[in-house]
Amino acid sequence: MTEGNEVDQLIAHIRRVREGYANYNFRLVIKLGRLYDEYVEDMLNKETAVKYTIDKAKEHAKELCYKSDDPDVTYWCDSYDPFVYAEVYAIPEDKRIAIEFYVEDVGNVYGHVRGYQTAEEFLKALEDFYGMVS
Repeated sequence: MTEGNEVDQLIAHIRRVREGYANYNFRLVIKLGRLYDEYVEDMLNKETAVKYTIDKAKEHAKELCYKSDDPDVTYWCDSYDPFVYAEVYAIPEDKRIAIEFYVEDVGNVYGHVRGYQTAEEFLKALEDFYGMVS
């Protein structure tokens, strides 16, 4: 039920958008999955900067809990231990693996990047991480 020019306009718009994106440089980032809890704990024990940041974010989450207007929420704030998890991403062209740490009710709080000198090292690390993520 169109006069035909709407379809031509739509096609022209799609072409403009496609050409606009073709001029930008994009980097491929592959989400490998969520790091198993035991590996998150292991990183927190080994990396003091990560642990410090996570602890501060957990304190902030508890403060937010106490600031709630709902008495049912503030009742359990003393025993509240915010959930910590990490997502793992591979950036093939940079030979890097990024681990992003998240704290419940706060969000992304720390990014840990591991770079590799050679493609072989990067591929070996990818194999290792595939066994560490769900």
